[in-house]
Amino acid sequence: MSKKLILFLAFFFAIFIPLNQAVLRRYAAQYPLDNNRGFEAYIRTDYRAMINREQPRAVVIGDSAIRELDAAVFSDILDRKTLVFSAPGSGSAYWYLFFRHQVLEAQNPPDVVLFFFRGAALTEPDYLVNGSYRIRLEEVASWEDADVYALTVGKDQDALVNLLERYLPLFAYRSEIYQQAVAQVRNGLPGWLLNCDAMCVDNAFDQVFDDSQINAILWEDLLRELDKSIDRPENYDFNARVGSSLLPLILKDARHAGILPVFVRVEYRSQAAGEPEDDLTLEYMQELQHYIQQNGGLYIDPTKSGGLEPEMYRDEIHLNYEDAAAASAIIAQDIADQLEFFPGD
Repeated sequence: MSKKLILFLAFFFAIFIPLNQAVLRRYAAQYPLDNNRGFEAYIRTDYRAMINREQPRAVVIGDSAIRELDAAVFSDILDRKTLVFSAPGSGSAYWYLFFRHQVLEAQNPPDVVLFFFRGAALTEPDYLVNGSYRIRLEEVASWEDADVYALTVGKDQDALVNLLERYLPLFAYRSEIYQQAVAQVRNGLPGWLLNCDAMCVDNAFDQVFDDSQINAILWEDLLRELDKSIDRPENYDFNARVGSSLLPLILKDARHAGILPVFVRVEYRSQAAGEPEDDLTLEYMQELQHYIQQNGGLYIDPTKSGGLEPEMYRDEIHLNYEDAAAASAIIAQDIADQLEFFPGD
């Protein structure tokens, strides 16, 4: 063995071992690690505070496709004060965690919660939960959400990863280290210069990095790439996917809280233009509708009413700003018509 290699290994282990020991002291109570992975303890509460303050009777949750929905129009047509919460780059994991902590834990939860979804997102719990999307997910999750973690971030984790997470602290707590580093960079300077705490920074990022501030063409290209990852044929096998999804938990929690969960399918511009759907998607939506309604929810598919026009869109899924109120009225009326005939509403 060469002298350079010996020096390299000595230097490597001189740094590697103390780093792992430091991580172990910071995050773990025992070794080997118990491998019980989960979310961070911190959770945003400003959304819940808004619900407590505004006392809505209906709450709308979804991704950036609902950003242009007009809450005032919804409130008027549904005859219920409505709040709209749009989280760009989110999936069913975020929606459920938001529902669990921000809505169900509110002082006076609403009567109706509307989940706007696209494609097979309701039965793909690990969609948009890793990488940069994990940061947004952490905002609405707590360390108590081990069940959600197992179905989302921890889904399909292989044996090698499990081994490394049990015996290598630096690897096991990589997400916590990354999150802490991001938080230090993200929150440190505003806190020092502007006396702006973590909640203040979160709100500022929501405004600055809103999808309307991002190049529309690049944003649509990103969404198309994301849709490709979920629109694989195997993801549309409803019966094979629903059991390991978050949909049963959403329906169960809503039922126990006396809340009507309404699942509204996002209509694409191509659908508004009359483009037919493939048989696989149609079969999936039929099974999804049956499952939701069998479990006390309501499924609404605006594509069947044909009210939206292609000209109302600025891309495949986002509404034009100038047509937002008119489009909101069409969607809200479709929902109101369905709610009118729903037993118990």
